[in-house]
Amino acid sequence: MTSCLALQSYEAIKSRQIGLGAHCPNTNILATARTNAIDLKAMINKGIDPIEQSIQERRRALAVEKANKIADEKNQATFNKVALEFIESKKAEWKNAKHHQQWVNTLTTYAFAIIGHIRVADVETAHVLVIVKPIWNTKTETAKRVRTRLEAVLRYAEAHNWRTGGNPARWRGHLSAILPNPQKLKELKHHLALAYDELPQFMGILSNTEGMGARTLELTILTETRTKESLGARWEEFDLNSCIWTIQKERIKPGVFGKFDTGLPPPQEASPKLRKIINIILTITHFFNYVNDAFKYLRNESQNGLLQTKLLVKAFLLLTLF
Repeated sequence: MTSCLALQSYEAIKSRQIGLGAHCPNTNILATARTNAIDLKAMINKGIDPIEQSIQERRRALAVEKANKIADEKNQATFNKVALEFIESKKAEWKNAKHHQQWVNTLTTYAFAIIGHIRVADVETAHVLVIVKPIWNTKTETAKRVRTRLEAVLRYAEAHNWRTGGNPARWRGHLSAILPNPQKLKELKHHLALAYDELPQFMGILSNTEGMGARTLELTILTETRTKESLGARWEEFDLNSCIWTIQKERIKPGVFGKFDTGLPPPQEASPKLRKIINIILTITHFFNYVNDAFKYLRNESQNGLLQTKLLVKAFLLLTLF
């Protein structure tokens, strides 16, 4: 049977018993218990409650332990780790299974390479701008999505005490003062383009296609001009004998050098075909009276059979929208 040692303390009307540990011949003999009892009595005489002090010491120890744990977690909480943890925690609420992978793909493409290795506590506005600013004007919808997801991850980190302070990815009252309003930006969209190696096949099809629209498109390709320059061409600009097309300077887009502005001939191999095309087109008073009418005419021609194949459609978009 193990015997226990205790100190009986009387304070005013309250009697309290303070344990001195189990008796042990090697570590806690009666003499040791007496010494501890004397120390406890001295504390009581000074107005210190040994039991309450012991409780407070345990609380402080637990607080230090918790603080150290948070500090360790904070040091290990890189943006990459926190982001993946956040995505996993939200996976159950996303109805679309692809949404999970979209989050991973977005952050992998735009964020992880830049801030993935950084402690989430150290992510600042400058980091967010490095990520979203390069694509803000050109890939606005993507940039908005990236910013929103950065904000969500950082909010998750703050809720876990891995970072403090404001959210550097928030829009209202923060990034809204730095970046243009995305609702007022028009995202750049590239039009369909004809592959270079498909051009010979396309030209063969175009040559056998009837209509003024086909001839004008052929002229544009062979002379490497802009569509608007071909549509606005006039009788007096052509020297059929030399097969030279001199485009008036005011009809050339500002900042773009007109190859035929000074009367330079087109590529030699294109000359015979150009003569034929120009002669066909010049059977009317002008190529077209007005550029707007020309676009309308070309559009009507295409509806009547100019663009019968996908190949023709691709080239027409490339050249008329260039």
